[in-house]
Amino acid sequence: ELVNLETINLMENKQLMKLPDLSGATKLKWLHLSGCESLSEIQPSVFSKDTLVTLLVDRCKNLEILVSEKHLTSLKKIDVSGCSSLREFSLSSDLIGELDLSNTGVEILHSSVSRMRKLCRLNLQGLKLKNLPKEMSCLRSLEACLSAGASSTHQRA
Repeated sequence: ELVNLETINLMENKQLMKLPDLSGATKLKWLHLSGCESLSEIQPSVFSKDTLVTLLVDRCKNLEILVSEKHLTSLKKIDVSGCSSLREFSLSSDLIGELDLSNTGVEILHSSVSRMRKLCRLNLQGLKLKNLPKEMSCLRSLEACLSAGASSTHQRA
């Protein structure tokens, strides 16, 4: 049983290709997978409960998709920077304050980002974005946006 599991730290596990079904981990709050270079997917079961607070998957070079159909009510921190194969990113949470998508393969920013009402910092450096969703204007808390190819921070007036 994984019922009482709150933290998983598999940081720098180079051989990890896939996470097991974590639907039984009903209290999971913290998932640290930074540097798991062989990881290619994250099971939807990770997002099935509204307990996940922190998701760190930076430098997971083979991760291609990070999507949840569900609006996540507890997620506060997510880092996907350096996930160079990441093409599709669609997560939303009212509590996320900072989102780092730098140096990923994301070309289209999904409108789910506009549901991140507390987002104050957004890093898009190194992206080859084709467009920004018009819903970005709904991000009233956004203070800084580091954009693709830019070397300076664009401040909101």
